[in-house]
Amino acid sequence: MPRFQDFRVMFDKMGKQIDAVSVGVPDFAHFPITMMAIGLAFTYTWKNPWRAPSRKWSS
Repeated sequence: MPRFQDFRVMFDKMGKQIDAVSVGVPDFAHFPITMMAIGLAFTYTWKNPWRAPSRKWSS
């Protein structure tokens, strides 16, 4: 399985072989990857990174 540093290169070179895209990256990178996957008519899913729950203390 080839590895890529840039999703755009992967989509360009492997596009015909990709059945679905799972996006699991930091928040700032979700949008461009997801939009490109949608534009290329790939089935996609994305995952938000884990965040510690905020704590609200009651008095």
